[in-house]
Amino acid sequence: MFNRQNSLFYMLTKRLKENNSKVDLKELTFQMQRNPSYSSSHFLSGVLDHFNIRKVTLEVPNVLKMLA
Repeated sequence: MFNRQNSLFYMLTKRLKENNSKVDLKELTFQMQRNPSYSSSHFLSGVLDHFNIRKVTLEVPNVLKMLA
């Protein structure tokens, strides 16, 4: 069944594979299920930290405020 959890799992595993990051999928599933901030940027950061995967945080400007 297609739901948000599956699409986030798919997106995350796809990016990890593209970057040649070796991750135990059972452990990734466990981390996703037990994290109270699931689907937030805090959640994604925590999962990447758990697997010692380097990340970069960027602030995206609000284009609508810039145009007003």
